[in-house]
Amino acid sequence: LLGSSLMEIVHDGAEVGRLDKARLVADWPEGMAHLRVCWETATPDSNCGTCTKCTLTKLAFMASGLPIPASLGSPPTARRVASLRMQKSYERAFAESLLEAATVHGLSDEPFARALRRVRRRARIRSILSSVGLRS
Repeated sequence: LLGSSLMEIVHDGAEVGRLDKARLVADWPEGMAHLRVCWETATPDSNCGTCTKCTLTKLAFMASGLPIPASLGSPPTARRVASLRMQKSYERAFAESLLEAATVHGLSDEPFARALRRVRRRARIRSILSSVGLRS
């Protein structure tokens, strides 16, 4: 909504996926210490650590076998991961990427990966039901 002939919007970094960004940030100590992804926090210089965006970012690091940045707080519990809704197609696609990365890094049996598979299964069922008009 801000772009016009007077103001160009440049999507810097859009060609790099979240998992690749996590890998890049993991090699950058300042980035790890000061990473900000959350828009739900009341304090602009911190992350809430619990919203969907914060949780998915933590999972990107975990699925890649990387430490979670201190700025995001502790790892999400399997219960928190299982509570994710994944209603949007890009969230479901990202869940697939997370599961693939977890498999590549030998983490597919970790509690977060098992919970993510349950989330994926529920999201698929909701999508199917919605497509036939049985769920809004």
